Amino acid sequence: MASFVHPQHLCVSPAGREISYCEYGDPSGYPVFLSHGTPGSRIQAEPLNEVAIELRLRLIAMDRPGYGGTDPAVGDRLDSWSADVEAVRSKLAVDRIVMVGVSGGAGAALGYAYRHPEVARHVFVVSGLVPGAPRPAHGVPLGLRFVHALVARAPKIARRVLVVSESKFVATNERMARGLPSADRSVMLDPLLADMWRRNYAAAVHQGGDAIIADFASFSVPVLPPGEQLLTPLTIMHGVEDRNAPIDGARWLHVQQSRSELIELPGAGHLFVLHDPRALLKEVAAIVQRE
Repeated sequence: MASFVHPQHLCVSPAGREISYCEYGDPSGYPVFLSHGTPGSRIQAEPLNEVAIELRLRLIAMDRPGYGGTDPAVGDRLDSWSADVEAVRSKLAVDRIVMVGVSGGAGAALGYAYRHPEVARHVFVVSGLVPGAPRPAHGVPLGLRFVHALVARAPKIARRVLVVSESKFVATNERMARGLPSADRSVMLDPLLADMWRRNYAAAVHQGGDAIIADFASFSVPVLPPGEQLLTPLTIMHGVEDRNAPIDGARWLHVQQSRSELIELPGAGHLFVLHDPRALLKEVAAIVQRE
C-alpha cells in the first residue's frame, strides 16, 4: 500500500459554511461519495485509493459537519450534511452519484439518499451503526458500551474522555485492539495503517469533541420516518464477526427496507473495508457498470 497524503480541498456552501474533502481513485471515474465513521475524517478513505484506481472509481471523501476542516452543522445535522454534499457535487460538476456510509457514517448516507433520490443512484451501508436499530443485548465491547452510556448521561465528561492527545490515542488504540476479533485486531495494529490512524484521529478531533458526541447521540434516532421506504436501492455489507456494530442492526435495516440487499461476510469484522477494500469497491463498480 503506497504511502501518500492526498491534498485537502475546500468548498464553500451557499450558506457560507466551509466544507473539507479529499479525492481518491481515478479522477475520471464514476463519482462515489463517502461518509466516514465515528470518530473519523476524509483521511479514513486513504486505504481505498489503489483499488479505486484499478476499478476506475472516483472517491470523494468529505469531512462530515464538525469533523476535520468542515464547519459544524447549523440546525439539523443531516440537513447540513446533505447540503454539503450538494455543494461539493455542484463544484465538481457531477450528476448522479453512489453514496457510501461506513460505520457511524451510515445515518448520513441514508439521510442523503432519502432527501435526494434523484441524485443518489445507489447507497451502500458498510459496517453500519444504523440509527434507530434495536440496541444489541450482547456482543458490544465493554469500552464501547461505556462510551454510549457516558454520552447519554454525562456528555461533558464524555467529551474529555474522547478527545485525548495523539500519544494517548495510539496507546488506547493498541489496548482496544487486544479485545477485538482477529480480523479487526490485525487492521488496528497494521504498521502500514498506523500513520493513517493517527492523522485520521487528529483530523477527527481538530474542532474538539462535539461532532463525536452528536454522532453517538444520533445512533438511537431513526433517520427515516417509521415505515418509510428509500427510493434509492440499498446494499448493506456487514462482517459476521463485527463486535463494534453487531450484524443484528444490518439485518434489521434489511427487513425494514424492501429495496435492499444484505451481503453478510463470514469471518469479517468491523474494519473489513480497510483490510480488503475490494470487497466493497467491486460491488460499487458492478452497480456503476450496469448503467
